[in-house]
Amino acid sequence: MKRMMIQSTLCIFLGLTSIKAQIPITPNVHSQCDPKIVINPTNVNNYVVATIVNDETIGVYYSSNGGTTWSGSDNVSGSGKYSDPVLAFNDDGVAYLVYMNVHSGVFARRCSKLS
Repeated sequence: MKRMMIQSTLCIFLGLTSIKAQIPITPNVHSQCDPKIVINPTNVNNYVVATIVNDETIGVYYSSNGGTTWSGSDNVSGSGKYSDPVLAFNDDGVAYLVYMNVHSGVFARRCSKLS
């Protein structure tokens, strides 16, 4: 998969039965896998997606307009062998990202600029 697209996962998340178009959300064509998506409980138009990029870094992408446009980075984790991204919003609408490095442990980040 060269570009991660919003697919049936988002439809299930939003309770939709179909999708009219696939929307690219990544800045380029790196290989990506294991996508996770969360929706801000204080702003249902704010989505955040995390994925593994090229089997080694963590990419994070966000939309503040219901998925029409996206911003983000293919590498928020730095160099290394990273895996298993997990996202969550707290009740105040702040996103958190947790991921692992196969050599040095588990990392957590507060992602306050994702809205």
